[in-house]
Amino acid sequence: MALLQEKPARRSVRKRVNPIQAVVNGVPGHIVDVSAEGLRLELPGDRRSVLPPVFSVRVPVADLAFTVQRRWTRSESNSASTVWYGGSLSQNRTSVEQRWRLFMDTIPVVGEGVTLVG
Repeated sequence: MALLQEKPARRSVRKRVNPIQAVVNGVPGHIVDVSAEGLRLELPGDRRSVLPPVFSVRVPVADLAFTVQRRWTRSESNSASTVWYGGSLSQNRTSVEQRWRLFMDTIPVVGEGVTLVG
């Protein structure tokens, strides 16, 4: 089905998580789902432009920072208060990607544990 819709096939399972505080190119936001290769972000919709093709993400709770390549952008409408971005880890050292996968593996899915916001 993904090939028919010209979307790349997923390489790993996406895991929906309680919102995790993140700073994306200096803008506060939240990670709302993760996979071994990437994440989905939720940012305030009051920004006038979309994130660049490659941007930085910092996760203070995990003391982790990495580079992400934007794959898609979506909002509910032109006046939406939230914009979602999907991206894959890109141009990171192997040690950073290993730390991401370890962090991703330890995060409970929505409804299984405590909220990591804050």
